[in-house]
Amino acid sequence: VVPNGITKITIEVWGAQGGTAQASINGCGATPDIGGNGGYAKGDLTVVPGETLQINVGCMGGKANAPGWNGGGNGCGDADTCTGGGGGSDVRKGGVALANRVIVGGGGGGAEYSCGAQGGGAGGGLVGNAALGSDAGVAGDGKGGTQAAGGAGGVNPGWPMNGKNGALGVGGDGSLLLHSGGGGGGYYGGGGGSVDGSAGGGSSYIGGVANGSTQTGLKTGDGQVVLSY
Repeated sequence: VVPNGITKITIEVWGAQGGTAQASINGCGATPDIGGNGGYAKGDLTVVPGETLQINVGCMGGKANAPGWNGGGNGCGDADTCTGGGGGSDVRKGGVALANRVIVGGGGGGAEYSCGAQGGGAGGGLVGNAALGSDAGVAGDGKGGTQAAGGAGGVNPGWPMNGKNGALGVGGDGSLLLHSGGGGGGYYGGGGGSVDGSAGGGSSYIGGVANGSTQTGLKTGDGQVVLSY
């Protein structure tokens, strides 16, 4: 609830990091593919004393069927090789629907099990980053969300199940089979990875604030929201 006498606040939001597969942690030494870092956004918001703002803080993507809260995409049921995407963080004014978001920090994409020292795409920026280093090649990597659409899911021609596209506020699911990551949440979510594919990061949004700015890939772990006035 906005305190008495306050008519403007500065908002900073950080999306959450995508998940890192347990097999990468256990078996890759110094070169695991890791979940993409969450993005950052900042801006000023005009408010009215007494009004209520909804604050949503994204959670880091987990193992297997454990997408990060607030929009992370699902990986698959294999806890060793699949991960969920990181959730986006946002502030909403005038209601709880996605359409009421005034600022968003994009979440990072989840990483599949691989040892290439790359992984899920970073969240944030007006366009989230694509994943890197998929064992299925570039086509297997999920792409980042934009200001107009979710990122495309990765494709592995050798398997019948591919990554799902991201959508408004939600990262796309991975292949739901094995070796895949879920897309990061955000304004638009990143695309899920194919089999042998990591996922893209979600985009940030600054269209509802003044003096807005956004950066890609600054946050490890869970997301964060800071209000200053």
